Amino acid sequence: MQADHMQKSTLQKLANKTVFWDVLLGPIYNRLSPRALSEIYVLFADKVRPGEYSRVLDVGSGPGDVCLMLAEKHPSASITGVDFSRTEVRAAERPRRKKDIENCRFLQGNAMGLSFADATFDIFISLASIKHWPDKVLGLKEIMRVLVPGGRSLVLEANSECTEDEFARFASKYYFWWVYKRLFNWYARIVTVKQGIPPSEAETMARAAGFAEIEVNKQQGWPFWIMSLRK
Repeated sequence: MQADHMQKSTLQKLANKTVFWDVLLGPIYNRLSPRALSEIYVLFADKVRPGEYSRVLDVGSGPGDVCLMLAEKHPSASITGVDFSRTEVRAAERPRRKKDIENCRFLQGNAMGLSFADATFDIFISLASIKHWPDKVLGLKEIMRVLVPGGRSLVLEANSECTEDEFARFASKYYFWWVYKRLFNWYARIVTVKQGIPPSEAETMARAAGFAEIEVNKQQGWPFWIMSLRK
């Protein structure tokens, strides 16, 4: 138990460092995530539903899959993706330029101190990013600050209390060749799920940040929850 906690703690510290994402974890995540998370991307994007001319902020946008999906589906909306890794920003910019998507941009930034004025965005989204924030309540307070009054938030994160069946279904999507099965299983369990957040803790964090309208729902069959918030 103690060794497992130390392993998790060490990985969490590494995952919070920009250089770790730039050099190692970012490229691995970008290679694996489209296959493992494609269904979740679509499910999540369908729940966002920006209105006409909505300004959407994605913090922890990674390789930009959800941002680009939303930008193409809602051409009148303005989508901004922020990630603390230069590698991820560059990875997101490549498909954006290739597809010539003009209503989307990607910036390097930090959830602990966003470089936007108060009440800049109508909608905030985050997919599997909050577990890496060093101070999650502070980050959510920043989201409160940059949201307009009545602004909406939608957050998806790994559920550390998921069942073994839910984990196995998710981990199986990482497998490319049988020889790598153990590596991908380790990655999915230690890097993704064990560093996740229980749904009850997510609600507590949101309340501490000042959100009053909070709804957290486990995703059936997946080791994730989705939390809806309103400022």
